[in-house]
Amino acid sequence: MSTTETGTGASQAWLVLAIGDARVGIAAASVEEVCDAAELAPLPRAPDHLLGLMSLRGEPLPVVDLGRFLGLANSGAGDAGGLTARVVVVNEGSFRVGLSCRRVSAVRPSDELHALERVRGGRIEEFAVGEFDCSAGWVAALDLLPLLNAARFHG
Repeated sequence: MSTTETGTGASQAWLVLAIGDARVGIAAASVEEVCDAAELAPLPRAPDHLLGLMSLRGEPLPVVDLGRFLGLANSGAGDAGGLTARVVVVNEGSFRVGLSCRRVSAVRPSDELHALERVRGGRIEEFAVGEFDCSAGWVAALDLLPLLNAARFHG
């Protein structure tokens, strides 16, 4: 089995999210907070994966249905104007967005990433930098900046 090191060989922390039946990890360093979903204001002509705007302490925050964007069935997120279970607020590059998910498992360290072999489905392979094993099973580690760039709304 091939492996890919996470840079200097130091452990990197990943926040593990449940998206339908899949588990994905995003770099914990990019996470500002995890909060309960609030009422979403729909955006006209927005793509299906952009659920709408959520007010976070009076500031508008676009919320992306990560499962829908990745093409995963049973993502567990709500429709525009509805509610999602949890929102992970991330700040990466010039993007500050909320990612909806069914559940946030935990922050897990990973000393090395393995080549993507076990976690499949939808567009995961397009944005994954590898996978790692944790107590919940195998997790696809996502490269957040290209994912957010691809998911942005050009309306």
